[in-house]
Amino acid sequence: MAFQPIGPAFPVDAASAGTSSNTPSNVAIAANGDFVVVWEGELDSQKTVYARRFRADGTPKDTGDILVKQGAEKPTIAIAADGSYVVAYVESEQVFFQRYSAAGTAVGTAVKVGSSDAPLLTPTIATLGNGGFVIAGQTIDEFGVESIVLFSYNSAGVLQNTATITEADAGPDVVYQFNPAVAVAGNTIIVSWEGGVITEGGVDNEVFYARFDANLTKIGDETVVVADPLKNQFAPAVAGDASGKFVIAWQDEISDSNSDVYFRQFNATGAPQGTSQAVATTADFEGDPQVSMTGDGRFVIAYEKFTDEGPQAFYQVYSATGTKVGSTQPVVGLSGDDPAVAINPNGDRFVITAQTVEEGAEFPDARVFSVATPTIQFDKAIYEIGEAGPASTLILTRTGDTFAGSQVTVTITGGTATAGADYTNTGFPLTVSFAAGETSKTVSLPILQDTLVEGTETVTFSITGVTNAAVGTTGTATLNILDDETSPIPGPSPAPAPTPAPAPTPGPSPIPTPAPTNPFIGGPGNDTLIGNNQRNIIVGNEGNDILNGRGGNDRLTGGPGRDRFVFDIGRRFNQKAMGVDVITDFTRGEDKIVLDRTTFTQLERNRLTSADFETVKNRREAQTSDALFTYIRKTGALFYNENRDNTGFGRGGKFADLTNGLNLGVKDFVVVA
Repeated sequence: MAFQPIGPAFPVDAASAGTSSNTPSNVAIAANGDFVVVWEGELDSQKTVYARRFRADGTPKDTGDILVKQGAEKPTIAIAADGSYVVAYVESEQVFFQRYSAAGTAVGTAVKVGSSDAPLLTPTIATLGNGGFVIAGQTIDEFGVESIVLFSYNSAGVLQNTATITEADAGPDVVYQFNPAVAVAGNTIIVSWEGGVITEGGVDNEVFYARFDANLTKIGDETVVVADPLKNQFAPAVAGDASGKFVIAWQDEISDSNSDVYFRQFNATGAPQGTSQAVATTADFEGDPQVSMTGDGRFVIAYEKFTDEGPQAFYQVYSATGTKVGSTQPVVGLSGDDPAVAINPNGDRFVITAQTVEEGAEFPDARVFSVATPTIQFDKAIYEIGEAGPASTLILTRTGDTFAGSQVTVTITGGTATAGADYTNTGFPLTVSFAAGETSKTVSLPILQDTLVEGTETVTFSITGVTNAAVGTTGTATLNILDDETSPIPGPSPAPAPTPAPAPTPGPSPIPTPAPTNPFIGGPGNDTLIGNNQRNIIVGNEGNDILNGRGGNDRLTGGPGRDRFVFDIGRRFNQKAMGVDVITDFTRGEDKIVLDRTTFTQLERNRLTSADFETVKNRREAQTSDALFTYIRKTGALFYNENRDNTGFGRGGKFADLTNGLNLGVKDFVVVA
């Protein structure tokens, strides 16, 4: 079951003298779950409208009942996003409304709805997104013609627009109409009502609906909810969501002695979605439905059921697609009739009120329901990522009841890594929201590369600021950032070379075939030194040397002379195979970086152009640049950006580190086939 009761049923009124009720109560709920109930009682033998405010857990905010109006009846209520609310009621066959602050204080005086003296009855009210509200009712002219009328007001209670639906508007065979219900769905206003339609067999009772924009301009024609000449439909109720979708529920007459409750869903254009559905079909009488909807289209229907023991309030919860969530449930402890229901926009709790008979008098009672609290935690306690990044992904899982949304805050609480140097902490603390039905969310932390030998560094995270959820056992997690730099392998200092005998034309020394030892040390002449797939230290010493580390993370030192640092692994670039070579003494104007097209396959020419190379500020720019090779001057990091301006480096990545601050340019490169 998606919802569970919070405590037992409880009386709404404060047991003040003379507040017994004999008409249905109504309820409105705020986003945080706080709610307000209105009902009709009696004071000095006069019908009287009362209200009372409650916290989300059902405890009263008001020690006593709020007297709305003595001599009034048929109250209805709507609540705004800020907790302020409006109560409409009937007094002397006219409708009035009274505004209240969130603190329960009356704002101004009661205002008469409309300017006509014709009777205005059965009010219903809904709040607009701008803080205003709309009231619908039934009016009867001097000839007995019944119309449905609507009035819209701004947040200050000033009339803005009106609209009228006459019997002729509803259809040529409509002979009466009454009992309207109104709701706001996105930017539209939906009104539904009962109407009598002449048929061959007499007059059938049918449920209609019409749509209006925020200015009460009608959208399309009045429409019958479901055409069924074999049945009569009564007691419509309507609710809408933030996107404009809405649902209408009604009582469907099965026979003279039995009725069932049905509903039908509609999209934001007013088109029906599928056929009508029965909430419950039993041998007992079921009727007088009320419906309330969340911001994303989930809804709950409350209705009364007459059994051998008397009336009983029931409810059924639905997903946004109209699928039942759990089964139909009685409101235990609320054995009254004429239930009302209100669910908050997030859908994590709702309230049902109904009338309960006590010693011959009817009193309003209520019960609060909330979703079972889900659990949110990290999917594991330890995460690992290499320093090359580009980003680490942490996964949050939500288990348990996911009917409603949840929200948590992920906070970086410590660790040995440094924000701004080892990772980017922009956006943290990070708010993570789970929509209804969502069970998993990801949190990304961008990782920054550096050239320091620093070992594994850590970032610790914690889940805090939980809304409609509980933190699971894995409420903290640690990210290990694995270092990809290594300390240089110490090697013997090269022995001093003897001074060569003078020669008329000095020539290059013979090219030695280096033994597979580490480090590789050149002589005083022009050497070619080729490493292996290990972590090599290669030193050219004097002369115009060629240094090629091949694979692995190598350390290359050219020494005096015009040296060439070759990057060629004999096949297409692979960051893991290539590694990252550190060039310790690159000298502009003398040394060159040699790029082999066998490895750097995206090179189209035998030279590097200005379009192929760009100096950037950070790693993020390095992997989104249009250039094929990108360079961070501040850190000396050189990248092969294989996929250019697409996200990431493609099959490329970082392959060299040069001296911090070195002003590298296109002329420092050579391309070979």
